[in-house]
Amino acid sequence: TSSARCSFTRIARVRKCSSVESLYLLTVLRHERASILACAGSTDPAGVADCRTMAQRLAGHLQVPVTAAFISAAEPRLGEAINAARTRNPRVRTAVATYLLAPGYFADLAAACTPDVLGKPLLVPGENPPQELVDLVIKRYRQAIA
Repeated sequence: TSSARCSFTRIARVRKCSSVESLYLLTVLRHERASILACAGSTDPAGVADCRTMAQRLAGHLQVPVTAAFISAAEPRLGEAINAARTRNPRVRTAVATYLLAPGYFADLAAACTPDVLGKPLLVPGENPPQELVDLVIKRYRQAIA
């Protein structure tokens, strides 16, 4: 199998994931009713709204409810969302897709919330970045210098 990881960005663009782990996450998200999108969080209402919109897009793609939850600065917090999902449905696994760019502090905090299944951030050390991200960076750079 390919070592490419599927990120939420790829899921939102309705791209197929190429790794076994990513396919597993998509399967869990589709078949479990405790699906959560973990976002870093923001004090900017537009940033919070963006995360909620992305959760709606993921829900539309997967055809299951997806809760936007936040690691900091906004509500509901990821740990609270996981606990609420487990309380509502104790037999259902909690699957968390991350809306994070890279491993680090926020990814570690998401893992510390101990979801049953946790997706990887968009960038993974030792792997090539997704072409969509490269294209976006180049596009934004060209716009900035124009």
